[in-house]
Amino acid sequence: MGVHNVKISVLLTILTFICTVSSVWITSKPLQRTTSGDKFSRRPNVVIRPRATTGEMNANRYVLSGLGDINSVKLSMSNDIDSEDPPPHSQVTKMARYIVSQSLWTSFATISSRSPTTGSPFATILSISDGTKEKSTGIPYFYMTPQDLSVMDLQVNPNASIVMSLAQGTYCDSHKYDPEDPRCAIVSITGHIVKLKIGSSEEKFAKAAIFYKHPIMSTWPKSHAWFCAKLEIVNILVRDYFGGVSNINIDEYFNATLPTY
Repeated sequence: MGVHNVKISVLLTILTFICTVSSVWITSKPLQRTTSGDKFSRRPNVVIRPRATTGEMNANRYVLSGLGDINSVKLSMSNDIDSEDPPPHSQVTKMARYIVSQSLWTSFATISSRSPTTGSPFATILSISDGTKEKSTGIPYFYMTPQDLSVMDLQVNPNASIVMSLAQGTYCDSHKYDPEDPRCAIVSITGHIVKLKIGSSEEKFAKAAIFYKHPIMSTWPKSHAWFCAKLEIVNILVRDYFGGVSNINIDEYFNATLPTY
């Protein structure tokens, strides 16, 4: 029995050592897609980790570090659309800016250029950012790849529409508003997509803004030819109360001020 117990003790010691080494290796080298077959590999210079526990979080916060493209900045972000209550429904211009600034994603509609749906509306979901914590611009920025179906459509017809809603956060649910309830505000923006010139000041800002809200995007494979683009706005509609939609003046939209969240 003594020899048997010694064997068990040695085995447990070996297993504990293996688990410890594996844990250190996994936590020190986060996952990244490679350019060969999109398989996952380990990348040591980008660390994305959840910060704090549920009780400590203000929404879900993440820390991004080691981004060479934006000079190794460290940024934190809110993962909810409603880090603060939205503006009063009477302030429709501020409501539009608020929803855009707080949204992490948007519905994105194009006109299909692909058979058998050529000429029909096509909608998808895209990640979005209008700025960093220090600067909200109101300009919808995107991180796109030519492999995306919507980008194929844009190469034929650059016109697009996006829609964001307070329903994307907790505000409507906490007030028991259905997503179609007029008090659950939406903003609909129409315009055309413009690809930003690589290396330009706006392209650098757009990339910083996108990676601020979507840090995982910085690790996506370069083989997909990612590029930054913006929606050049032509029309803005807001529905945030009973009585129909409001047509927002574009100059007033860009001049609207928002509190710092």
